[in-house]
Amino acid sequence: MHKCDGPEQTSKTGIIAPGDELPLNPASSRDEDTTVVLIHGLACDGTDWKLVTNLLRERKQSYLTVDLRGHGRSAHLPGPYTIERLAEDVAHLLSEQNLRNVILVGHSMGTRVALAVRDHCGEAISQIVFVDGSCQASDNPELARQAVYDLFADDAVYRNFLGRMFRDMFFSEESHDWSDAIVVRALAMEKNVLTDVLADMRAWDTAFMQSSLQRLNAATRTRFKIIQSTKVDGAMERRTLRVSDDYDYLTLLRKYVGRAVFEIIEDTGHFIQHENPQAIIDLIDRRR
Repeated sequence: MHKCDGPEQTSKTGIIAPGDELPLNPASSRDEDTTVVLIHGLACDGTDWKLVTNLLRERKQSYLTVDLRGHGRSAHLPGPYTIERLAEDVAHLLSEQNLRNVILVGHSMGTRVALAVRDHCGEAISQIVFVDGSCQASDNPELARQAVYDLFADDAVYRNFLGRMFRDMFFSEESHDWSDAIVVRALAMEKNVLTDVLADMRAWDTAFMQSSLQRLNAATRTRFKIIQSTKVDGAMERRTLRVSDDYDYLTLLRKYVGRAVFEIIEDTGHFIQHENPQAIIDLIDRRR
């Protein structure tokens, strides 16, 4: 039996790994000592990985989804809502589950959390997979943080910005049956949680992303893979990515982690895990 029918798993930090999606180290696992850990993005939760976990379940692959602090079934947990605190939560959970051969898969904001988790427990991480990440660095981390608070001081501006940001993540007509629900969920999230995380994310990109990538580069046993479908331009507008495109974010990743493996998925929105979950599975499996 590869599906855990028990209660939700809770780390000592309080974050939730939903019990109905937690087949850890099943007896029939295709790779018993490997666990895929799926980290969602901003204003999302572990349910966004449903199509990916369906495929992992079919393959009898152990996996773990989490609802990060302030999100989903962990929404009740207090702050601080920062990349570092979210990473600490996940690192504690991995330690408590005694996981030693982890494939971290992070989507969007979750790419930063995955990098920071590796900084905490690098010896347990065998592979990191970025799913449509980005970098929003500026010249000064504190100014980057404050700019978000200043922008969101007006509730109407906040809701307009957030709605546009999430609606820009979807390009195909076929996505409307689930994309509308994702936008509604984001707009329903507690404003202070979302603002704190987004502000800290931009500060983290400025202060820590390059150094964290450099540490990953030095950890030669950890494979690094990127699947990318969109790009964010200077005006913070999201567009579809082409194989032939130059994108400064991908250039940054190549510069700091020379062994990185890239997969570009064209004509796909930001939520690759909804539109093309098999591509994520294939990249995880790629023997490079």
